[in-house]
Amino acid sequence: MEESPPQPARRRGGDRPEPNWSQVWQLPLLLLGAGLFVLGIWLVIPDKEAFDHQAELDEAQKFLTANNLESAEKQLRWVEEHLAEADRDAQARFWHYWGDLRYLDMHDRYDRPADTPTWRQTNETILRAYERTEEYGRELDGESLRRYAETLVMLGREQDALKIVDRIDRHQARQRYRIVRQLIERHRETARQSDPAYLAPLMDRFEDEIRHEADDERKRAQEIWISRVRAEIRMEAEDYDGVVTFLLRRIQRLDRDPSQTEQLAPLRVVLAQAYHALGRYGQAEQYFNLAQQQLPAHDPLQAEVLVGMGQLTLADGPRDGRRDEGHRHVEQAHEYFSAATTQFPTAPAYIDALIGQADCEARMEAYADAVDHFRLAVEQLHRTTPSWDSRRLEVVEVVRSHIDRLTEQQRYEQSLDFLTLLVPLHEREMPADLLLDFALTHEHLAEQRHAEAQPRDDDGQRRRGMTVEARRLANQEAATHFTHAANYYLRHARSVTITDDYSHGQSLWRAAQNFDRAQQWGEAINTYAEFIQTRQQDPLRLRAINHLGKAYLADGQYSPAIDLFLELINDHPRSPEAYDSLVPLARSYIGAQQHDAAERTLLTVVTDHEAISPETNEYRHALIELGRLYYRMGADDGDHYIAAIERLEEAVERYGHTDHSPTLRYLLADAYRKSIERLEEEIQSRQVQRDRVDLQHERDRRLQAAQKFYNQVITELEDRPEGTLTASERLYLRNAYFYQADCAYDREQYEAAISLYDAAARRWEEHPASLMALVQIVNAHCELGQFQEARVANERARAQLDRIPDDAFDDPTLPMSRQHWEDWLRWTSEVNLSQATR
Repeated sequence: MEESPPQPARRRGGDRPEPNWSQVWQLPLLLLGAGLFVLGIWLVIPDKEAFDHQAELDEAQKFLTANNLESAEKQLRWVEEHLAEADRDAQARFWHYWGDLRYLDMHDRYDRPADTPTWRQTNETILRAYERTEEYGRELDGESLRRYAETLVMLGREQDALKIVDRIDRHQARQRYRIVRQLIERHRETARQSDPAYLAPLMDRFEDEIRHEADDERKRAQEIWISRVRAEIRMEAEDYDGVVTFLLRRIQRLDRDPSQTEQLAPLRVVLAQAYHALGRYGQAEQYFNLAQQQLPAHDPLQAEVLVGMGQLTLADGPRDGRRDEGHRHVEQAHEYFSAATTQFPTAPAYIDALIGQADCEARMEAYADAVDHFRLAVEQLHRTTPSWDSRRLEVVEVVRSHIDRLTEQQRYEQSLDFLTLLVPLHEREMPADLLLDFALTHEHLAEQRHAEAQPRDDDGQRRRGMTVEARRLANQEAATHFTHAANYYLRHARSVTITDDYSHGQSLWRAAQNFDRAQQWGEAINTYAEFIQTRQQDPLRLRAINHLGKAYLADGQYSPAIDLFLELINDHPRSPEAYDSLVPLARSYIGAQQHDAAERTLLTVVTDHEAISPETNEYRHALIELGRLYYRMGADDGDHYIAAIERLEEAVERYGHTDHSPTLRYLLADAYRKSIERLEEEIQSRQVQRDRVDLQHERDRRLQAAQKFYNQVITELEDRPEGTLTASERLYLRNAYFYQADCAYDREQYEAAISLYDAAARRWEEHPASLMALVQIVNAHCELGQFQEARVANERARAQLDRIPDDAFDDPTLPMSRQHWEDWLRWTSEVNLSQATR
């Protein structure tokens, strides 16, 4: 047996074997070599060159001097990366140049102060840069001091800015007075009204500073500027005589060099404006013309001259009241304003020119152009001027003058266009008077559209030529304008709740009324309810309760309507509102299916009411409603048709000459016709021949009466333009054609029935109801034994049937009953009407 090889000893608990040094002696030599290699590389690397802050800042200064702002910024960004290593002098220079860079960059991007968050943040950055410059011990030079002061001016720190002015050397007069001028200009741009107490010391200081200006031309330009400022401040105070006196003296003092007299044109423009304000139009025109001649053609001040000439032309119009002469003056003024807007769209007077141009166009009734130019003026005012700019009030006054004139002329569409122009001038909430103007204008427009949709005009003459669709659209527009009017009245009521209690009540009431007329029942209910709750002592409160009940009724909320009407009737029984609530109460009962209560209420009005006579509207409405109620109740109990006939005959007798006439006659005719069914049942039940004959005579009388009243309905409604008919009147007209023929047929006057059915079929040839007439013609010929004619008529009826889809006969308003179909089928089967005619 072979001996197995020796096994290695087992390790204990992770013990490692002892190293064998003969195997790792190379490692120390390798580490030593790597270290020597790294040392050699480090020794051959050249020393890092120190960053020369001053030289780099010199480069930045050169770029700034050359106005190469992009390169200057790159250079300063490079310096900023090493700014932590710089000494105090280098850091001071960096912040000095950084402030100059940001100032120059901002003035490149903004022609004028923008007062936006970004603009203010940039000014804050400039200010911090200059402050750090001084913190590091560097004195700013004259130009940078001026920029420092101007930045303080832009941030509203006027006193700090003046302290900077005091630090600028007196010999640098231009730098000093330029800052003071900016303070004056900023106050004029940002203050609601010039404050003489604030401006007077600044203007005095400005004049003191310009005395040190060595350049005579620049000095004279500044004297002219401050003179104009002083004159304009007096103009704002309406001291026009003072302006004239001041400028006459000032111009004489400044007009020292005949070759430079045109430089005084700005003062002559203000002098002309003052003469204009005093009504001395001759002198105003003289100085406007002189300024226009002296100014360069493209000088923006020419816009002020053109605007002044336009305003002067309008003010100095014809004094003899001749319309043609006035029109020519307006056209001439329009030429001045148009020239200003066309040639000087960036001039300060551009907005004034737009207002004048639009005013002239409105006077010339070029309303579309006027609205466009007024809108542009308002946009400019909204975007570029503070809320207290006087031109905002001016444009409001001018636009309102045209609104008043258009309203007097009942040109409400144009009035609304002009009103809409004023909305952007009120950023948060429109003032109460503007809300009221909108409400009134929309209400006028709604009434116009509503009147257009009525069948009669204001003189009682029927309107002709208006289609059903046109009337529908007019009513829709009326409802839209009533809704707008209501919303504006509601907003107006809210805005004057505390300040004007009377106006609050009036507007709240009219808001509810307009919601009512717009058939916006939910809003009407809420507004009437608010009126009732908040106007406890208002004389209109009972009317509001009455109207609230009617709004509930119109909205199909019968229970609250009943409660409100009963409240009025019980609590204020002798009030007109209580009397006016009786018929609506009955209608509410009808809606709630309480017919007995409705009948009792209406009978109270038409029988024994102490204060309601047949001549009143309440009686008329109650009588008609009672007839309608009995007519509806007849569907369940035919005896009610007799009561309906009694009430409706009285209504026709009393009110048959009104617009209600066709409706009353139709209901009366239909009540007569439908009462026949119960009468026929009674005839069948009678055993005595004489009674049956009497009842037959009564049946014939009722059918005759029904036929007569149907014919009257046709005559009256056919005489009206179709576009003036309501939906129910169109239905009554159609059905009256067929039902009067039915009456002749039921009286067994078949020849007459055939003639009437034929007229109905031709009149309503395109309507499914025409089939009923054609079927009855077939039936009438068969009753007469005229079977050949019946076959011809049958083919005509079948041809019409093929053209009409089945679902068309599902219309419950069609005058074709099951009996018509049954008779047609009976005769078709008995006589073989399908047999071809020879």
